[in-house]
Amino acid sequence: MFNNLLLNRAKLFLALLTYKITRQRKPIVAYLLVTGRCNRRCRYCFVDCSDPVKDLSLKRWQEIIDTLHQQGTKMICLMGGEPLVYQHIDQLVDYIKSKGIICEMTTNGFLVKAKLDTIKKLDSLMISLDGDKKANDSNRGAGSYDMAIEAIKLAINNGVTVRVNSVLTQQSKKSIKHLLDLTDKYNLFVTYSILAEFPEKEKALAKNIMLADKEIKQTYIKLKKWKQKGKRILFSLSTFDYVINYPVSYKKIILKNDPQANYYPQQCLFGQAMFYLDADGSFYPCAALWNSKHYTAPNMFKLGFKKAWQQMGDLKCQSCSCPGVPEWNHITSPAGIWDGLKITLRQLFTK
Repeated sequence: MFNNLLLNRAKLFLALLTYKITRQRKPIVAYLLVTGRCNRRCRYCFVDCSDPVKDLSLKRWQEIIDTLHQQGTKMICLMGGEPLVYQHIDQLVDYIKSKGIICEMTTNGFLVKAKLDTIKKLDSLMISLDGDKKANDSNRGAGSYDMAIEAIKLAINNGVTVRVNSVLTQQSKKSIKHLLDLTDKYNLFVTYSILAEFPEKEKALAKNIMLADKEIKQTYIKLKKWKQKGKRILFSLSTFDYVINYPVSYKKIILKNDPQANYYPQQCLFGQAMFYLDADGSFYPCAALWNSKHYTAPNMFKLGFKKAWQQMGDLKCQSCSCPGVPEWNHITSPAGIWDGLKITLRQLFTK
């Protein structure tokens, strides 16, 4: 399993590096929302889980995975909703692995114990956890913190590579130290996300949950200092600088014809080498454009995969405040490859 982690990451880095050299668009990383259903109601979720579409059959998802494999996909991240509520999740993981595709999953942790046999087959697992119990449960629901902690323990005790993702909110901003101490305790890495656009019916909640621009900047300045002290934060220092110095409001997407377009002249890999596929067949480059007025999602069930993929690549945006924009480019740089190797070795030797 340890060798697999090194080989899988080398395979992924090589594919992304090849894209950056050739500029031939290819869905190297696919985020599949295998179900719109969820056993939680996180108040800030960019996916509207209140009225999910009917789940696709296992056969339909297998056909999609066949297409992705043919198109050169190297990694699939299973999402939702909550992917573990999908009836055929175990068979789906088996099928992805049978194709030699790296299989990751993002979960709230509630069903990790019940689905442990499935979890053990994954190449890595990302568990959502925002901060201490009060901060986390205020947005994710009562009991969410305890279940996430239990899921972390179960996964790492069964040899699964785990990382934590925290969403920065008004409720969680004061519990950053708690989460950093916790990731030290369990030898995990953590990433910190800025909230994406809320679904239309939930926009009224945004003012009570989203951080103001000044608060986001101050939080990332603090996180950078923690990173420099050796805390296990996955972002590079250059990614922190990108977010800290973002030249417009963090809520604003910088378009290609905006005066600030030269702030980050590199091409974002989202929509070019990675994308999101919703359970209803809609293609999205990233979470930032999910509910954005700057993007209309093409649908593969109406257009076919190739046409939907082609249409998705015609984007108006140049960059946004998402840390993933610079981080994925950093990963494929010489410094990023070295950082990635050190992180991988650190994960292996602390299992």
